[in-house]
Amino acid sequence: MQAVPWRSNQASFSPATLMLFVAEYESNMSQERLAQPRYMVHWQSRIMTRDRQVHSALVEHIAQKGVSIKTDTALTLGSDVNIEFYIKYRDKKERIRAKTKVIYCRVLSSNQGVVLELKFTHISGEEMHIYNNTLQLLGNAREFQLKL
Repeated sequence: MQAVPWRSNQASFSPATLMLFVAEYESNMSQERLAQPRYMVHWQSRIMTRDRQVHSALVEHIAQKGVSIKTDTALTLGSDVNIEFYIKYRDKKERIRAKTKVIYCRVLSSNQGVVLELKFTHISGEEMHIYNNTLQLLGNAREFQLKL
């Protein structure tokens, strides 16, 4: 599966490709998206697609079973993606690496990028423990009531 840069000066989609995206999206409308609660964050990350291309991304929301990111790369639903990001946990930066699957893709207007929801398919036990503790801390923090 090939990643497609979403910049008007670099690439344009043919009508057939756009129809493929629409058809695939419509066939997966009932597919589960990330469950509530979701918490707003602003973490730099990078993703690696199946063809081993690395792209920068911004983790915008986190949830129990995955993350929502903003990037410049549109991927088809069901694509396998590896993600790496860092969480500040107990006054240390902890690296989180996970294998994920694209469950939602929305191309933003005015060349503002692409929003992807990635569902975890594999994450190590220790990293999942850190991630879950971070979710719990955000959920318990009174000043962090930015649940979506």
